[in-house]
Amino acid sequence: MPRSPSTINRTDVLRMIKLVKEAGLPIAGVKSLGDGQFRIVTYDPETIQETSQSAFDAWKERHDARSS
Repeated sequence: MPRSPSTINRTDVLRMIKLVKEAGLPIAGVKSLGDGQFRIVTYDPETIQETSQSAFDAWKERHDARSS
């Protein structure tokens, strides 16, 4: 059975991304909601904490400390 045509396409998503960037908002990602809608996820760079370790590295360090 063939798929029904999508209600939203790549061009629509790219157009919205461009508008969000022009508004000065940093984009964290794009979520497809599955019903033909999508959501552009933004973030506030002021609230993000810089870390020197990735989440995996922090976990590995804790895991190794328990093993010793």
